[in-house]
Amino acid sequence: MPEMIKNSDGLVAIQHYNSNPKTVEIHRDKTMYTFVPRLNVSMAWIKEEHVPDLLSFRGKVCCGKKGQMFYLASQINVNLWTTGDRHGNKNE
Repeated sequence: MPEMIKNSDGLVAIQHYNSNPKTVEIHRDKTMYTFVPRLNVSMAWIKEEHVPDLLSFRGKVCCGKKGQMFYLASQINVNLWTTGDRHGNKNE
């Protein structure tokens, strides 16, 4: 399993399978997460306890096929989403 990227609040970076916005609900406790697209990455910071729930979501992903809808975000995609730069440097 890839490494979980966490922010300073201990939240985990989860990426939607495509770059569209998406809002999902964790049914067991009604927590809502909104995946926001930035620079072709649709991502949200989520509680670590909700990671297994989101990674198990399945849905139509392409051409009517079902597949995994959420993934652990890579460091490059976290950098792009948070700073606008692949290497994590703030764009001036």
